[in-house]
Amino acid sequence: MAKCLLIILLTVLFSCSAFAQEIDNVEDKARLGLAQSYSNLEKFNDAIVLFERLHSKYPKNKAVSIGHVRALAKTDNIDRALDMLSNLVDEYPDDTVMRLELSQMLVLCY
Repeated sequence: MAKCLLIILLTVLFSCSAFAQEIDNVEDKARLGLAQSYSNLEKFNDAIVLFERLHSKYPKNKAVSIGHVRALAKTDNIDRALDMLSNLVDEYPDDTVMRLELSQMLVLCY
């Protein structure tokens, strides 16, 4: 329990980053909200469809990237999720949130 709270706290504290891309229209903002809702309802396959669509338009949006990776991991697409996260960490080496996500996934997977 304490470990989970620490991870959440660190994610919130380090959420500011140079890695950002704004979603520029209302429909796509709604799609992101729907994708996140699907994930919260554990409808991960539905979430992945939306995250993939959004990721093609907003490849540098942190919320889209993290949501996509998490949904992939929850559907046992661990290798794909780890590849995406590793690429993001390589592309944005100073992004603490991405490093934290990768570390958390590695701990949970292995």
